[in-house]
Amino acid sequence: MTFDHANAIFAIGEDLLATLQSESGQRRQLRVGALATLSRNFQIDFLRPCLSRPDLEIVLTSGSLPELVGLLRQLELDVVLCNEPPQGGQGLVTHRLAQQTISLFAAPSLNYAATSALEALNGKNVILPTRTSSIRNHFDGLCQRLGVEPVIVAEVDDMAMIRLMAREAIGVAPLPPIVVRDELEAGMLREILPLPSIAESFFALTVERQFPNSVVNELISGSRWLKW
Repeated sequence: MTFDHANAIFAIGEDLLATLQSESGQRRQLRVGALATLSRNFQIDFLRPCLSRPDLEIVLTSGSLPELVGLLRQLELDVVLCNEPPQGGQGLVTHRLAQQTISLFAAPSLNYAATSALEALNGKNVILPTRTSSIRNHFDGLCQRLGVEPVIVAEVDDMAMIRLMAREAIGVAPLPPIVVRDELEAGMLREILPLPSIAESFFALTVERQFPNSVVNELISGSRWLKW
């Protein structure tokens, strides 16, 4: 019991020290970790309410989920943004911010048209996330249920690269609409059809702290109402 009490006191001290370090000086720091493959549009939408604040400096770190969670537990980050809940998330607080249905997108030059997933996928060129992605796992399951065999022309672990490849008109890509928002507005890509059985969720991870960064709670509360 004495050991546990000492650990609790040590943790509070570390928390206070991290808070003082991040809030010392004229500008406070908001230390955000983001999964390296996470949509840049999602990241900027999450941060937008505080981008123009003169009292705030944003420090953005990208990396793998285990790396970022480690930094979060060490109080070197205030929040982690990701699109998958961590495995073994003991001590973490998971905030589900949004969910989007996955759609198929393609460059207009392909003259791609389909009224069903079966028609859109069977024998067609597709650009896919790697098998570590939840989107890929659900996509493979959908193909198996439909009995279709698309032609995989690329497997990529980065959403930004998938949308760039889709713009090159080499195939159709299953993505959350937020990832290709700019391309849709510019007419570089168009939506073929949604895949209602596949969705991607977006999360913010925090840890219980005695002295939390108040900006994080504001951003999390605001992000839950984002309309994409």
